Amino acid sequence: GVGLRLVELGVDVRARGLFAATALHWAALMGLARLAAALLDAGAELELVDARYDCTPLEWALHAWPHGTNGRRDGLPDVTRVLVARGARVPAGALEALTGPDDGVLRGILREGRDPSER
Repeated sequence: GVGLRLVELGVDVRARGLFAATALHWAALMGLARLAAALLDAGAELELVDARYDCTPLEWALHAWPHGTNGRRDGLPDVTRVLVARGARVPAGALEALTGPDDGVLRGILREGRDPSER
């Protein structure tokens, strides 16, 4: 899509927009795993927090899971997997908050990303 093309053209992947969030925050919220991976490959900051919610891109994706997104909810596990595989810190209490019947997929992904001493 357009986002991938912009990354290819060398857009500043660290630029901040609304809420001082980055394109990686928005890709995470919208469930766009391919875009998130491309942004990270181009130097996007994985643990940068926005100015309004004080949250990382992973936290934006986790928020979108139960609360909905205008993007691809079915893409949220994939984008979560990308972020965790790249080293995103799993927020405290994230696993405990995922108690719904559809939450097993995210719990599994987050468990893989936790520090072995916390598993």
